Amino acid sequence: MQWSPSLLARLLFVRPGWKLSLSGANWELRRGRQCQQYALENVAAVDIKRGWIWASCEVTLYGFEGPSFVSLEGLPKQDAAKLGVTLSASMHKQLHTLARAGAPALRAWLKDATEGLPGNRWIRHSEQARMRARRDSIALPDSAMDMGKLGRHPAIPRLSDSEPIATLRRAFGPALQQAVGARNQAFMEEELKREAAFFEAVESQPLTREQAGAAVCFDDRVLLIAAAGSGKTSTMVARAGYAVRAGIAAPHEVLMLAFNSEAAKELGERTRSKLGPWVANADQIHTSTFHSFALKVIGEATGRKPSVPDWLANGQDEGVMVHLLRSLCEFDTDFKARLDLFAAVFGSSVGSFDSQADRDNLAPVTTRADPDYLTHRGERVKSQEERLIADWLAYHGISYRYERPCHRDTADSAHSQYTPDFYYPDAGLYHEHLALDAQGNPPLHFTGYAEGVAWKRELHRNDGNRYIETTSAGLRSLEGLSVFKRDLEAHGLKPIPSRDNLGKEAKLLDVPRMAKLFRTFLSHYKSQGHNPKALRAAGRGTDFAVRSDLFLGLFEDVL
Repeated sequence: MQWSPSLLARLLFVRPGWKLSLSGANWELRRGRQCQQYALENVAAVDIKRGWIWASCEVTLYGFEGPSFVSLEGLPKQDAAKLGVTLSASMHKQLHTLARAGAPALRAWLKDATEGLPGNRWIRHSEQARMRARRDSIALPDSAMDMGKLGRHPAIPRLSDSEPIATLRRAFGPALQQAVGARNQAFMEEELKREAAFFEAVESQPLTREQAGAAVCFDDRVLLIAAAGSGKTSTMVARAGYAVRAGIAAPHEVLMLAFNSEAAKELGERTRSKLGPWVANADQIHTSTFHSFALKVIGEATGRKPSVPDWLANGQDEGVMVHLLRSLCEFDTDFKARLDLFAAVFGSSVGSFDSQADRDNLAPVTTRADPDYLTHRGERVKSQEERLIADWLAYHGISYRYERPCHRDTADSAHSQYTPDFYYPDAGLYHEHLALDAQGNPPLHFTGYAEGVAWKRELHRNDGNRYIETTSAGLRSLEGLSVFKRDLEAHGLKPIPSRDNLGKEAKLLDVPRMAKLFRTFLSHYKSQGHNPKALRAAGRGTDFAVRSDLFLGLFEDVL
């Protein structure tokens, strides 16, 4: 069977023409000189879209990287409907054939997964994952698809019922999880009875059922959440004892960690005193703090045990970071300049682009500006981005006027008096900051904003004004402020950065607050195993790349 667009469709808009052929378990698509073959099981869905004259058939493919589609345009409506029905039915038939072929192996897997589970130990999540992997790797004859891909095929829920399809749905449903859950629950009940005397007497108070259950549950990872004083330490002691008594581990293979030395000491004393009567060689169970254990591992692995600096052990790390920042500022003028710029201009974020306040509508401002948008000079501005620009100008010693009325009367029946965002009296220069993204579009909720931008541009062009623009996208980009600086210099203004330009009343991030910021960031950086290069690349992909890049450059020097 073959399909192709109508002759008129080929003449008008379908170029190159195409031809689809069905043959056995495959379908072939030719477009001009190109030919592509697909297996019927690779069809996920067929959607017919009807137009005024012609129809198109969109085939969603399954088994490819990411969503993949084949669009077939220019079909007469009757042909499109027939193609949709035929292709869907052929795909369903092929899936039934594959399900029948794989059913014997899948039934054997199901029997093993639900009836052959071990009953003498806890069944871990990793074991379940291995069982699912064995299911997924079952080969299907005459197909590149394995059982895993067949079981997850998006068309399976829509197939008519049959024994092979029912087996497939059961194997990829909750059957394994339910069987494991029932087996583990039965195992826990057996163990709680068998070890009842131990859980009753190992601590000064009998363990509750929840505590004893947490001791018996030996999955790959177990998270115990409980309030202060509710018996977490008792549960850990009992869990260690149960592990040895059940043969899960020998005493010297058990490690118990605490966050501070007092807790580790108490854990060790409780383990020895409470488990001694119940577990042979209980004194071989190792208890330690995380830090002490880590230093031991490093020493054994490298042959040199490191020592933790006194200032870190005594909680003086922020003070050392203050000293480090001040030393860098004293001996590295470039670092000091960048740190001052961050403290003066980039100490606060500007939020996301879509969250920008609607500051530029052409109606008169009748409400007070948000007090959060207060510049170092005490001016109230109408957006975080305007605050950043004003603080940058002040830090660089550029004289400006914020929202000074335009040089001429612009009020008419449609517009209020125009007040450009910034005016530079030393250069007779107007500056408008526009809430536009990289494609020149405003946030969706800025009704009429684009028209207002066009009106302002036309006004400045008609009047022959000296005029520059910045945009949200430009301001947030790596090069945005550099371009802004060059625009100012091109009009005779000379930005000279200095904290002194801001005056003594300006509230900047001081060194102690910056030290706290760097210390916190350093902690997260190390705990998450980052590296500077990858972090810098990630920062440049953020919504406020210029701020991220400046901070990460400073952080690399600190690191």
